[in-house]
Amino acid sequence: APPRISGVSPRSAASAADLRPGDVVLAVEGRPIARFTELRPAVEAAAGRPVALRVWRPGVGEADFALIPREQDLPAADGGYEKRWLIGVTGGEGYFRPATRTPGPVEALAIGARQTRDVIWGSLTGIVAMVTGQIGRCNLSGAISIAEVAGDAASAGAGNFFWLVALLSAGIGFLNLLPIPVLDGGHLLFYTWEAVARRPPSERAMDILTRIGMALVLTLMVFGLTNDIVCR
Repeated sequence: APPRISGVSPRSAASAADLRPGDVVLAVEGRPIARFTELRPAVEAAAGRPVALRVWRPGVGEADFALIPREQDLPAADGGYEKRWLIGVTGGEGYFRPATRTPGPVEALAIGARQTRDVIWGSLTGIVAMVTGQIGRCNLSGAISIAEVAGDAASAGAGNFFWLVALLSAGIGFLNLLPIPVLDGGHLLFYTWEAVARRPPSERAMDILTRIGMALVLTLMVFGLTNDIVCR
């Protein structure tokens, strides 16, 4: 497939360098490339050093870009995580828009259910991996990063923006069901205790657990905001 960029990830090296969908990568580090698959080995070989790209842009012509690949934790085939250097582009689809098919209502619901399941599972495994040290702290973002990603998604089109909204809704909905006091999951935990013990938790116990839950939520918020500032 030709080295044509079809998508640019928000908050990526490519986004920071102003690469855009439709750009065609002509050369990497002065070496011409003919296929999109040739881009990845060159980026990984740089291992965080600046990578020089020669790019052709429709209506503009050729231009040079310098990108610094960013290390990210990605799911591995064995179920764990692996660190890889990325610049944040997808491509290789050719110069013509691929054919698409609109699913029917029932099929769309099934697809949505599968994608929601994947988001929830990814959130759960990501939390476990972060706690156990398999992935770095910078994988948890806060409100600043969410706002930046939302802005990039809106600039890419309404479809990308609504996809991001759905993604965030599924992830936040899952987190809200965790058994942490002050969250809905904490209330469900109290109701379960009351159903099993035949009596509600004591006022003192609920007060202590609520304070712990509030402290945990505030800690996560501060941690995420700190990552937004530090992990750039």
